[in-house]
Amino acid sequence: MKLLKQRVGGSSRVQAALLPAVLVLLAVDIFVRLEPPAAVASESVQPEAPGGVPTLVNPARQRSMMLDELKELNRRISGLERTLDGRLRVEVVNFPKVEASGND
Repeated sequence: MKLLKQRVGGSSRVQAALLPAVLVLLAVDIFVRLEPPAAVASESVQPEAPGGVPTLVNPARQRSMMLDELKELNRRISGLERTLDGRLRVEVVNFPKVEASGND
């Protein structure tokens, strides 16, 4: 009986020593699986040059392009506002016939 207790006690110490190691390895595995592969992530972000070679993204150029687009949209909206501020003339081309009802 004493031999059995020693054996169980020894294996529980080994298990207690291995348990944190297993937990650390599982945590590393989870983080690796959650993170997208670097090659795939960089490919999807990097545009390609005409030769098919990936080029680096230029944030300043992107912002400049976005500002130009916003200025163009602002110009178009201002034009619409000017049009709507003035008098509007509405001409109906295809108006459906109005049928007189007998209830009037």
